Amino acid sequence: AWSVPVPAPLPAGDYDVEATQTVGGNSADAPQTSFTVVATPAITTLVDRSATIATPRIGGTGEPGAALQVFIDSTSIGTTTVSPGGTWSRSITRQLAIGVHTADARQRIDGTTANARQRQFRVIPGAPVITAPAKGDSTSDRTPTVAGVALPLATVNVSIDGGRSVRVHASSLGRWKYTPTRALARGSHDVVATQTVNGQTSRRSGNP
Repeated sequence: AWSVPVPAPLPAGDYDVEATQTVGGNSADAPQTSFTVVATPAITTLVDRSATIATPRIGGTGEPGAALQVFIDSTSIGTTTVSPGGTWSRSITRQLAIGVHTADARQRIDGTTANARQRQFRVIPGAPVITAPAKGDSTSDRTPTVAGVALPLATVNVSIDGGRSVRVHASSLGRWKYTPTRALARGSHDVVATQTVNGQTSRRSGNP
């Protein structure tokens, strides 16, 4: 028996193999054989990897014509077929919880199965809403209460004029409020807030 290592990974495609042996000055050709290298599936798109939507779209590449099964957190969300151009995509139709999730894909064609490298993505909460004071409001109260709506029991961080963030907690109904302990200077002020749920923090909401 004999073998020859391939010096580098072969791209997907069809290949022919030929071999010649020489013994005592006499040469003989082995029958030509062919084989196919199938493209390994890959997850290249997670829209958006830090999605504020709970049903992001997932996509990638694979062997044209292959059947591809997609998994989120080890649970199948359905199958799709790799296009002639070698790409695929699949919508995540069930709503995902806020937090970190894993995506997998398994490809099958001509009896050959290949798995994509696992990818992680996050679903983050939307920004909390600041309901008071409303944009453009005026008040004579120099310690006005800032209030708003977030996800139930979320941790809300409130900052005024870029100062130190103050942490408050939303109620079971998602209501939250914060009253400054020091009087604000007379004039315009900016308020921003974020909310954190399951270790994931939202983008900022603002009320400049």
